[in-house]
Amino acid sequence: MCSTPHNPNNVDLSRDVLFYLTTPEKSELDVQRIDRYLWDPLDRAIESLEAVCDQATAELGQRNVICDQLVRLRALRCWFMTQRNVAAWVAGVHGHMNARTAAKRKYYRDMVRDLIVKEIENTERLKELWQSPVAFMSLTDKGETPLMYGDNLGELFDRRIALMRQHMDDEPFIEATYMERRAAELMH
Repeated sequence: MCSTPHNPNNVDLSRDVLFYLTTPEKSELDVQRIDRYLWDPLDRAIESLEAVCDQATAELGQRNVICDQLVRLRALRCWFMTQRNVAAWVAGVHGHMNARTAAKRKYYRDMVRDLIVKEIENTERLKELWQSPVAFMSLTDKGETPLMYGDNLGELFDRRIALMRQHMDDEPFIEATYMERRAAELMH
C-alpha cells in the first residue's frame, strides 16, 4: 500500500489514517458470502475455458482469446481469494483479540491460520500465472514503485510466501500504539 509510515493500515487491514475501511462483522459476512456464492460459478467458468483451450490453440495458434481469457479468469480468482483473505484477516484478528472465551479465540485463530494457508496456495498459483505469456497485470521494467510492480515480482512472491510461513502460528495481534510510535519517527 502506498501510504505514510504511520498509517494504521500497515498493522490493521480494517483501517486507514482517518477512517475505518470495514468492520470485523462485515468482513466475516463477506468471507461467508464469497465462500458460498463466488467459487462455484467462477470455477465452472474456468473449467469451461480449460475444456476448449487446447482446441483453441490448435485452431487459432498459441496466442488466442480463449486461452488468454482462461489466464485472466484464473488471475481474477487469485484476486478474489486475496480479497476474501483480507476480509478473513480483519474478522479473524479482531475476533481473536475481542473474544471472551477460549473457544472463540480458537475459532478466530483457526480462521487466521486457514486464511494464511489459502493465501500461500493462492500466491503460488498467481506466481505460476505471472510466468505465463499473458500480461494480465501491469508491470514495469523500471523497478518496483509504491504504485507499480517491477520485474522482481517473482522474488516478492517468494518473500511473501516465506513471511506467511514464518508467521503462520503467531498470536493474532494489532499494536494499539502503532500510529503514535511511528508518527514520531523520522522518514528516510
